[in-house]
Amino acid sequence: MLEVRPMRKGRRRSSGHRTATGKWLPFALLAAAAGLLLAGGLALYRAAPFTPSRRGQEVVTASQRLVRASIPNGRKAAFCPPEQAVVESFADGKFRVSGWVDLIGPDGKAERRVFSVVVHRSAGNQWVGEAVSLVPQVL
Repeated sequence: MLEVRPMRKGRRRSSGHRTATGKWLPFALLAAAAGLLLAGGLALYRAAPFTPSRRGQEVVTASQRLVRASIPNGRKAAFCPPEQAVVESFADGKFRVSGWVDLIGPDGKAERRVFSVVVHRSAGNQWVGEAVSLVPQVL
C-alpha cells in the first residue's frame, strides 16, 4: 500500500533543472584538467634531456679507468653509459661511483658485474681509487 503524505508548507518542489553555475561547472572542470594536461605535455616537450655535468663525467671516466686496471688480464670491459652510473659525493671531496660492466673473455662470452669504487683527487691532482669492488650481478 502506498502512503501519501501532504506537502509541508514552505517547501518547494524540485524543478529538475540546474542553476546557472551548476550547468557550467563540469565543463569548467574539464577545461581546467585539459589545460593542466596540455601545460604538462608542453613542459615535458621543452625539457632538456638529463646530461651529467662535466665534473660528473670526469668522475665516471676516472672510476672506469680504475676498475679497468683491476680487471684480470685477457678480459675486455664494456661499461654502462655515464648516464646509468650512480655518483654519490661526500663532504670530504670523495665520490662513490657504481654501475655495471660486462667482462668479455677471450672466448667472447660476456659476464655482467656490478662495480663500485670510491675516487678522489690526490695532492698531485690525480684521480686515486679506494675500495674497488666487482661483484657478479645476480638476477
